[in-house]
Amino acid sequence: MDPNDVESILSGAVKAVTDAKVPDDLKSVAFEKAVDLLAGRITPAAAATQGAAGAVASPTPVAGSQLDRLAARLGLPHDVVDGVFAEGRDGLHVNVRPERLSRSKSAGARELAMLVAAMHQAESDEPTSVEEIRRVVEDYNRYDQPNFASSLAALKGPFLMSGPSRTRTFKLTRPGWAEASKLVERLASQKAVP
Repeated sequence: MDPNDVESILSGAVKAVTDAKVPDDLKSVAFEKAVDLLAGRITPAAAATQGAAGAVASPTPVAGSQLDRLAARLGLPHDVVDGVFAEGRDGLHVNVRPERLSRSKSAGARELAMLVAAMHQAESDEPTSVEEIRRVVEDYNRYDQPNFASSLAALKGPFLMSGPSRTRTFKLTRPGWAEASKLVERLASQKAVP
């Protein structure tokens, strides 16, 4: 690409963000999207479906590690996401300090369900199984077998759910991605939940 093209794309993106009067907290995401649009990497229709806050309904190709892709999908900085997830040889893992999660088993199970689903669905648009969620919930000692299904049923807005309770799958909706982003931000902020 010609250096003049790069300069033109960057200055065009700055002008577009400034002219649109984008709020300060969204300027970096808006700038990235404007560069992608001007460089022809995404179409205006695709940009419109991705949402302003960076949390999108379907995966967007992002170079880098799995943690980088999850951070991009959540619309959060890498270091924030790194405070809640860890990348190992076999992929991403939830790696939040247990005392940061809600002490209530049902609330903690819902938080972990959000984290597990975001972690899996950042890589693939496939729904997350209840079994994948249950393993992590058990590991964090938030599993309450008689109430587990009803605890997760309370997530109907953030998730599209299908199947019977023992084989149910969970797919994050746009509001679910926004909630997952807020949850990761809160959990990374070093504050324990009362």
